[in-house]
Amino acid sequence: YTPVPGEAGNGDTNGNGSPAATLPPNVFGPATCTALSYLNDKSMFKEVLKINLIVTFVITFIIAFGVALFSKQIMNLYGSSYMDNYFLLIMLCVATLLISINGVIGQVLVGSGKMWIGLLFNLFWAILMLSSSWYFIWQGLGGVSIAYALIFSYALLSVIQFLYVFKMMKN
Repeated sequence: YTPVPGEAGNGDTNGNGSPAATLPPNVFGPATCTALSYLNDKSMFKEVLKINLIVTFVITFIIAFGVALFSKQIMNLYGSSYMDNYFLLIMLCVATLLISINGVIGQVLVGSGKMWIGLLFNLFWAILMLSSSWYFIWQGLGGVSIAYALIFSYALLSVIQFLYVFKMMKN
């Protein structure tokens, strides 16, 4: 398959939005995981989780918002035929925000020794991502199919993981 200029999702414009926006969970994740694994106090556990979620959300939002704000100019760097697909980049910024938040929740599962639950969540996400990608591609949405699938799968995963973590913190 040869990429066609102007078709969203080709070349270097596909993927997970802005890799810089996923930096916060990758930087804070190991430290958070270590801190959470040693915390037996639920109120302190909640506080570390809350701070990590807020910091990750704010930093990721600022980066993703900046990329989305200049999406037309960024897409124009790939060539004028890509500029019409700036909305794809905005969608990937939304997906990146969800990916970053899910990274924090993943660290909570690791830090609390719930690795098998994390595996089940990842398996659920993979099945959801593949099936929704197939569905959106089947609808003829082209390159934006994967962006829709990312947003859909991570949004649903976020809801389910948050419900699980909140339940876990209550017990």
